[in-house]
Amino acid sequence: MMATMAVEQQSVGISTNKGKRRAHRKSRQGCACCKIRRVKCDETKPACKKCLAFGATCTYDRQAADLQMAFEGTGTIMNTTNLPTSTNHTFISMNKVPDFQYPVIQDDDFTLKMDSLGMERLSRFFKRTAVSMGTAKAGHIFQDSTLGIAFSHPYLMHVIQTITAIHDRYITGPTASYSTIEEVYHLSRAAALFNQKLSGPIHPDDRDALWATAGLLSQITFSFIDAATPEEAWPMKDSDGTDLEWIAMAENKIAIWEIANPMRPESIFHGLAKELVKLDSLCSISEPDIRNLPPLFVKVFDLENEAIAESCPYRRTVLLLSSMMPWECNRNTIIKFLGFASHMHPKFKPLLSQKDPKALLLLSYWYAKVLNSVWWLDRRATMECQAIILYLERNHPDETDILELLQLPREACGMGRIMDLGLLRHCSMTFSKGVWQGNK
Repeated sequence: MMATMAVEQQSVGISTNKGKRRAHRKSRQGCACCKIRRVKCDETKPACKKCLAFGATCTYDRQAADLQMAFEGTGTIMNTTNLPTSTNHTFISMNKVPDFQYPVIQDDDFTLKMDSLGMERLSRFFKRTAVSMGTAKAGHIFQDSTLGIAFSHPYLMHVIQTITAIHDRYITGPTASYSTIEEVYHLSRAAALFNQKLSGPIHPDDRDALWATAGLLSQITFSFIDAATPEEAWPMKDSDGTDLEWIAMAENKIAIWEIANPMRPESIFHGLAKELVKLDSLCSISEPDIRNLPPLFVKVFDLENEAIAESCPYRRTVLLLSSMMPWECNRNTIIKFLGFASHMHPKFKPLLSQKDPKALLLLSYWYAKVLNSVWWLDRRATMECQAIILYLERNHPDETDILELLQLPREACGMGRIMDLGLLRHCSMTFSKGVWQGNK
């Protein structure tokens, strides 16, 4: 069973320290939104891939408003034919519907009364946020097939409200770094109702709603990060119970899979079967192949020692990373990257919790591959990749091989190249009490 999610709104100060961005060829003809977000535009027209993944309206008009959300006002909710007949409502213009006419969502003892803000957020989910979930095929399934079941399962509706509120905040820009009251409220209600549903008898009609909720929760737990600087992110910040919750959620999805059985023919998710089979085949790597990783990995992880091969908690993750390295993470290939959390060696997650340097190095490589792909992966991947680099440099200056291997994640997350290794070794001798004594 899935453990109840601990949700806590944090109020912390904002540091002005920022890592240096790596040099890159500037996009002279890029869209306005990419320029505002300071990411390299692929210049695809009429809409670039970066904006499609992020959920922003792509425009090449320099006079357009900043970072417009990819929806138009509060118009008709698409797929209104999927509304349950019990609601007896036709939503043409939500601004003209009196509050008392909004539907009450009832499921056993769970009740959720919708209001105008909730309905507007629901509209944004189906017009914009839904299509950014998982692969393109998964996104369209969420957009086309989940409206009806959301109106009969309050925990799913709360999850939809949560992820849309997070998406709204991310689109406003990098300054909106902390969770809102709406996010915290809906996430806490979703977790409580979801756990309550799982603790009781499961009706066959609940199964698609359970799997949809599990899928959205896994993306919420990844995107739900309160940090404006890497110093505020894990592992730089003090540890708490929510640090690696996104990994736990990936593991919990396996249990939900057994209950919901989304592969059954009548499930709305049945069409994702081929993608899931590809994921399993990717993560079932038996032959060692690290040719796509720097040669120094062999030394750091003792990969040539066959005596420890099977019991080594790092080995499986190293092989997974090697298989991912040739690929670019985007909406078409993201399924290849999402098995990282659910296919860890049982002893690997505790090593991450203990901030083990080798485990952190591997996680930084995965972060380096998935950042700048989809909006719900990007912020945590960037922030925690930078935090891992700072943590290792400040707390493990003697691990020069690991610090040398940080070159790739350093450049990927915009921190630039590491200092000269000769100077690095000199600094490791003068490092004291967590503060560099040499020149950075």
